[in-house]
Amino acid sequence: MSIIKVPFSLRSLSGKNINGDISYIDDGIVKPIVIVCHGFMAFKDWGMYPFVGEEFAKQGFISVVFNFSHNGINERLDRITDFEAFENNTISKELLDIRSVIDQISIGSLYNENFDKEKIILVSHSRGCGVAIVHASKDHRVKGLATWSPISTFDRWNEKQKKRWRENGFLPASNQFITHPLKLGIGLLNDIENNFEQFNIQKAAEQLEIPWLILQGTEDLITPKEEAEILFSLADKTRTQYILLEQTGHLYNALNEKTNDTTTVQYILDLTTTFLHTHL
Repeated sequence: MSIIKVPFSLRSLSGKNINGDISYIDDGIVKPIVIVCHGFMAFKDWGMYPFVGEEFAKQGFISVVFNFSHNGINERLDRITDFEAFENNTISKELLDIRSVIDQISIGSLYNENFDKEKIILVSHSRGCGVAIVHASKDHRVKGLATWSPISTFDRWNEKQKKRWRENGFLPASNQFITHPLKLGIGLLNDIENNFEQFNIQKAAEQLEIPWLILQGTEDLITPKEEAEILFSLADKTRTQYILLEQTGHLYNALNEKTNDTTTVQYILDLTTTFLHTHL
């Protein structure tokens, strides 16, 4: 049977629109819901995310892949162009975004009879993992969690960088995949520092009481394996599985346009879907 893909747009509690796609196979079977939380400087139509959305649907889930409301995606779906929204993003806003999506899936405008709202799962990558872990520790509606290349703290800058950040009111942000200069607004730094305990990923990891899969690559230069190991050391071992992937980097080879090789991404998807079907 073919995959049904339904675009959606909803108003976040943070005050800006969240755009996403719901994908599933309409075979009359009620299915668990996987909500995919992208990482920093990523978006639903970039890299591995379109492939991930379809594969979760093929593997028997309701797949929800969305853009955080302030990730900088506006009219264009293929690149960040809303620099003001990006600069104004905070962890608080991303947490509100996840809550908004779950609210609308469980009781609101996105719910339909194919959804098993008693089995809501968060699947996340990189910084999205931190947001997912913190939210899952506080929301009883989340019944499972998978984190790919997770961060263990939101505080990722040294004092020299923070000093410059405060003096200028922003911190430059860019990487090899984005051609336009981007800025991190001072609101992000204030948000992280003012809510240090509320946003404590490691404390949240200790509080989780749901099945949790942690996947980490040995060649990850963005979130090194030590961060995943910290989280696993704090987790409930009866519910948590940690898998270290050899010769694997941060993006799972998903951006190689020359080969269009999805082998590594397919592997982490297979690991994830097997874990979720087994435990949920």
